[in-house]
Amino acid sequence: MTAAQGRHHRRAGAAGGRLLRWIVALLLVVVVIVALAVGTVFYVLTTERGTRYAWEAATSLLKGQLTGKLDGGAIATGLQLRDVHWKDAKGTDIAVDSVSGHWALTREPLRFTIDYLHVETIDARIPPSNEPSKKIELPRDLRIPIQLVINDLSVEKLRLHQGATTTEFSRLLFNGRSDGQHHEATVQRLDTPFGSVTASAKLDGGARPFPLSGDAGYAGKVNGEAVNASARLSGALEDLIADVDASGIKLNGRAHVEALPFADVPLKSALVTVDHVNPQAFAPGAPEADLAVRAEVKPVEGTDPKAFVVAGPVSIVNAKPGSIDRKLLPLIDARANVRLDASEQSITDLNVRLVKNATVTGGGTLAGGKGKFDLKVAKLDLNAIEPTLRPTDFAGPIGIVLDGDKQSISADLNDPKAAIRAQARVKLDPKQTSLDEVKLTVGKGRVEANGVLKKDASSSYDLKAKFIDFNPLLLQQQLIAQKPAPVKKRSRSRHPESPPRPRVRSKPA
Repeated sequence: MTAAQGRHHRRAGAAGGRLLRWIVALLLVVVVIVALAVGTVFYVLTTERGTRYAWEAATSLLKGQLTGKLDGGAIATGLQLRDVHWKDAKGTDIAVDSVSGHWALTREPLRFTIDYLHVETIDARIPPSNEPSKKIELPRDLRIPIQLVINDLSVEKLRLHQGATTTEFSRLLFNGRSDGQHHEATVQRLDTPFGSVTASAKLDGGARPFPLSGDAGYAGKVNGEAVNASARLSGALEDLIADVDASGIKLNGRAHVEALPFADVPLKSALVTVDHVNPQAFAPGAPEADLAVRAEVKPVEGTDPKAFVVAGPVSIVNAKPGSIDRKLLPLIDARANVRLDASEQSITDLNVRLVKNATVTGGGTLAGGKGKFDLKVAKLDLNAIEPTLRPTDFAGPIGIVLDGDKQSISADLNDPKAAIRAQARVKLDPKQTSLDEVKLTVGKGRVEANGVLKKDASSSYDLKAKFIDFNPLLLQQQLIAQKPAPVKKRSRSRHPESPPRPRVRSKPA
């Protein structure tokens, strides 16, 4: 090796040593920075002073969007906050008067445990989103990376503001747990504007279709009457089954609902049965009845899934039919097919049976508060409804038109055999009832009426009536006058051993 080559090797070795020293120094700097960062994070997370620095930095960086007071605690173990307020440019405004909690993160196994999280009052105003709603897809996996335990989560009041409307929920008490795959949640109590709610559910988040089970309960009042309901959930998150039982207002109801929450059409089928419906429970002056209501609806095939159209049969059966004079409802049963969507409701194949073989058939539609129903009456016997009236065999059309809070009814019922015909056109609105072309023909006579019945404080009216050879007695039930049965003379019998009674002759005056 020449001298020049030696010098070259010595210079290369020195450069390599310097590079190695630089790499070692850089690694030491990185280690120190990481250690400082970890130490800082540890300091921020585990000490009260570090958490206070982090809170002050967050409120400063967010420039007034987040405000509040930190009363104590550390991020890693629990916090006490009050007067927390979040407001952003999109209009979201959430205020919480106080929050206190205690939690811990443990290893082997990795578990986050919330011992308690207590929130007093939450006032939330969340603006409606202008973005089009997206279809929610069924997740592929519902597992979480760590175990989770929530022992005690409570919210005293939650006020949700939407426009000028405020909805308040209160006294929420919740707990739950998860081992990462199997999740459990329980709402021990929640007071809503409609009543008190409880619920519990278990979900296996390991794989589709995510088996699910649970139950829910409701207790409240409707028109001062106690109402209770319970629901049992089964099936899976993808194909959910709910069986509901309800009681109250002197009736019992059941529902069996099969739902597909993540499908284009979320409802698979619904069967609703309500027993022992008595109109007197809703209006004391109404006739008594024992009604069983049954409805079974399913989505209509071939329709746009976004329209969500359902259809199916509906029936009402009265276990206690009778005449009105006995304060009973003269209904035997009623059956029809219904078709419902967000904009229109229709009834077809209506068939109503009344006492004494009377029927009402037809159908109609209702959309946007407006509707029209065309009905046909056959074999209507007024005597079966009101015994003081004579037997009839009415038949004819009845038309009903609905327009918001206004209704109009037209009818033309005729009984040629009894020579009775009833014709009417009546209009009703919140202020008055108008009679137009009301005519009742009985035999050769008739009565015609026109005018207005006002719904004011004095129940005033303006009616005009015309009577032409009208005999109201022809409408009444004619009772056949029966002759009294002849009185038989009772023969006087005497005992065979008794002596005959002497005949007394009357002396002439």
